[in-house]
Amino acid sequence: MVNTSDHGVAPVLHYEDYYIRGGDVTFHVENYLFRVHRHFFERESVYFSQILASNGEDAVADFDADIGAYTLHDVTSEDFARFLWVFYNPKYRYDTQDIAGWLAILKLANRWGFMSVKGLAIRELEKLEIEPVERICIYKDNGIDHSLLLPSYTALCKRKKLYDHPKALKLDMETVLHLSAARERAQRSAAGRGHLSPTSADASDEEMTTIIMEEFGLVPYSARSNGNGSPVPPSGSGGNPPQNGPALPNLKMPEDKKAAAAAKAAEQGQAKAKQGADGGKAKDTQKRK
Repeated sequence: MVNTSDHGVAPVLHYEDYYIRGGDVTFHVENYLFRVHRHFFERESVYFSQILASNGEDAVADFDADIGAYTLHDVTSEDFARFLWVFYNPKYRYDTQDIAGWLAILKLANRWGFMSVKGLAIRELEKLEIEPVERICIYKDNGIDHSLLLPSYTALCKRKKLYDHPKALKLDMETVLHLSAARERAQRSAAGRGHLSPTSADASDEEMTTIIMEEFGLVPYSARSNGNGSPVPPSGSGGNPPQNGPALPNLKMPEDKKAAAAAKAAEQGQAKAKQGADGGKAKDTQKRK
């Protein structure tokens, strides 16, 4: 918890784990400053690459780091720290992160267009036990290939009742209609094979898979995914984040911060020049002696 000052305003603190001495870009999240390496943001995100490039190298490197911090909105310091953990993982392993952590990483990666990080989060979530309805909502909210939801759809279709779980009410109408249609087809198929009291659960796994893929118009994941859990982008998209995704934040450095940064850089330049001149005079004096 951040302590407040006598005036009721919380001070801005350096985030202990991610205020790195060798960092060259600073982000302001809630009441914390994160000093990290811009390389990861430029390499992984087209959006951040353009933003950081537009402000120039000197604007974020040659001055007091805290002056030119980029403010990130709609993100908590805890979630941003989880996101940075992907790049600064001290144990070089990912099985130590829990579901909440991967969900936070997935959300930010999807919002900011870190497609490789998004793919990593999806691969790790695929290894974890998540209730089918919860997984469906997560994947739909973050634009993940619906082909990965085949096991979740199958589990719901084989339940005695579709709404036997409180979270089932979170499903959107389109998904509910497709699930209901798949359940009815499976039930009719079971009845045709002589079941006296057929239910959708009586359909074989192979038959259920075929029905679900037809109802949802799914294509096997291996045949359509680009490796990061998102559908293959249209030709010419250049791999940029989906245009219908969440609006990306405006991180342009405020003009007053730019001015302060420029002034600081100029001051440092003058100091270096003076230091060099004084050193030259000292050498001349020694030569005369």
